[in-house]
Amino acid sequence: MSMMEKMISMITKGADTDDKAFIAFLKVLEEEMPLPADGFVIGEPVSVTALDYDGNVRRGLTAWCRRGNGAEYLVGLIEIVFPETVTFYHYKNRQICSLIQLTDTPSSFSFQQ
Repeated sequence: MSMMEKMISMITKGADTDDKAFIAFLKVLEEEMPLPADGFVIGEPVSVTALDYDGNVRRGLTAWCRRGNGAEYLVGLIEIVFPETVTFYHYKNRQICSLIQLTDTPSSFSFQQ
């Protein structure tokens, strides 16, 4: 089992639905990721100010982002690229959330209990 698979298993332990898995990831990110955090959405610099999950399993985790001009947008967390200056742990969590969203289909995703 790879390190990423172990982290996913640890975070989603006991999650028997997609909603519970996303909520578990949100909780870990809220506890471990300092906000605001710098990132990029379609190449534009943004400041990530808040994380959320609205229950839409197709969209997954979301993030409120603020552009330099003050405009705020809600985007899918998977759309944000964090610079490598973000600590390894936080960067890894972003990758894990991306992996969960990309494989979140009944045929390819199962929960570890």
